[in-house]
Amino acid sequence: MIMSNKILDFINLPEPSLWQWLLLLFAMTIGALSLRQIYQNRHKYKTRHNRLAVSAACIVLLALMGLIMKPEYRAGKESVVTVHLPDADSSLTTATGPQLTLGYHPDFPQLETVMTLPALHRLYPQIARLDINGTHLPEAGFAGLSVDTIKAMQAKPEVGISQLRWDRQVTHGQTVNISGVYHFTGAPLAELRLRDIADETLATEVLKPGEAFEFSLIAKATGQVQYQIIDAQERTVADLHLYVEKGIKQQALLWASSPNAEFNGLKKWLLAQQQDVISEYDISEGKTLVQKSVTSLVRDNSDVIVMDGRKLARLGQNELSRLQEGIEAGTGLILIADDSLQEVTWLRELGITLTPYDVPRKNMQTFALDDYQFDAGVNIRSLRFTETSGGKTLLRDADGRAMAIQQNLGKGSVVITLIPDSFVLNRQQQVTDYGVYWQTLLSAAKPLTSRSRFIPQEPDNVVYIGSRIKVCSLSAASKVQTAILHAGEQGTLEQFKIPMTSTPHREALKCGYFWPTHGGWHQLRLMDNDNNSLAETAIYVYQPHAFKDVRVHALHAAIDHYNGQKSSIEQSQSASYKPVPAWWFALLWLSGAGFLWWRKR
Repeated sequence: MIMSNKILDFINLPEPSLWQWLLLLFAMTIGALSLRQIYQNRHKYKTRHNRLAVSAACIVLLALMGLIMKPEYRAGKESVVTVHLPDADSSLTTATGPQLTLGYHPDFPQLETVMTLPALHRLYPQIARLDINGTHLPEAGFAGLSVDTIKAMQAKPEVGISQLRWDRQVTHGQTVNISGVYHFTGAPLAELRLRDIADETLATEVLKPGEAFEFSLIAKATGQVQYQIIDAQERTVADLHLYVEKGIKQQALLWASSPNAEFNGLKKWLLAQQQDVISEYDISEGKTLVQKSVTSLVRDNSDVIVMDGRKLARLGQNELSRLQEGIEAGTGLILIADDSLQEVTWLRELGITLTPYDVPRKNMQTFALDDYQFDAGVNIRSLRFTETSGGKTLLRDADGRAMAIQQNLGKGSVVITLIPDSFVLNRQQQVTDYGVYWQTLLSAAKPLTSRSRFIPQEPDNVVYIGSRIKVCSLSAASKVQTAILHAGEQGTLEQFKIPMTSTPHREALKCGYFWPTHGGWHQLRLMDNDNNSLAETAIYVYQPHAFKDVRVHALHAAIDHYNGQKSSIEQSQSASYKPVPAWWFALLWLSGAGFLWWRKR
């Protein structure tokens, strides 16, 4: 029984078609007639010849069935395949089996090269184990890879940092956050210190093995800044570079019909961006709660106003007239929609019309810019903009319907969003999404707020020599390019430019790519067609060996995730089969038919 199960698992018979059934019945009929003839003529031949004849007839029948049914056999697995990444260690002993490099590697010039990990499937459809030599995984990681298990050849370091994150570009006055997990052995506690380039200790933490740490500080100066994380033995655990930009303060007025989580979350975010904020919330009939980040702020000097629909609907004609005058003079207005907006005639006069829309009970939907997909779902109002509504679409839902629009009014703009609870993005740790969402609305509402600027790099994205760097900016200019200055091999400044492209419905967001060939600081300048400098920032490019402990830990975490995910779905995955070569069955048929012909002669 066990042997038969193994055979059935090894052989796979595809579902036959009608003509295959007919041919199979014909072959079985011929086989039965042949066996009958052999039985009737058994007295004319020796017993041994009769047995051979029966075997030959069975072989002929089996060969015909194979040619008709086209069976498949389970493909054998390559036991171990080794892939050498760009930072592979050539001194490590590799397992017996095929070896390849991911891209060209000068230490392994004789090995075959694959450009992506999923391309391994074309060379080796079934791999029992994939050994990874190196830590520089491609951006996609192990996505699209199909192997049974993965093993890292580099062991986890006993001392080092994992999950390291720090802000790469900040505005002067904004808090710099540095976090990670510290690993060490041989002691119950260890000390980490954050130190600046002047050897001044800025913060200290005492940690247990594998405990997370977090440093928060405000940079003292603008420009290129360097910090170091030092252990108790004065060894540098991490060398961190960031760029501090000169900020421009603006004033925002948060004007709401009642205190709520959406306005509170926006207030915290604006304050973290070093902006001035006045909040005015209605708390009861005739009573308003007013708070100012700076006592001297005057509400009429606000650059941008954020309101909910109910507050707008409550405004008297005089207040509404003053609001319109302010917008026409250059103030930006952002409206967080609710049902009250349907009755505001002022919006209809601007050419904006809202209509009720039936939504599912669980109304959590994804939304996107034309070139940016927000990861988390958010609640969306049961309203939609009519087709006759004017304005420019800023955000769309998964079905392409407008979720936020912008309508110009004089020198200012009115922005309306149908997303009332964007604060959940912060709760779901989608901090980047939250920032992009509000930057989009603010950029559309207030040209000053949308001054040309670069979008900061991700806190966990370390840039290395040879890696692809995506640079994005927000700019009202129709065409821009980024000039990149860096120190060349001889120490002289070298410059090159990259084009920045945008999509039709998101002209302000423009992105480009470059691949650095040298380490160190790369100064970025956003230039318009007349070569005017619109914005500046800088990116530090690290040598390939930097943060090896961080990469090794990240590699092991990615491998553990893949292996765990693979084992959980292993039972549901179908085996890989290959068709049995037709010439095998043709050879069997010739052998059996040849013997029967010889026997008859």
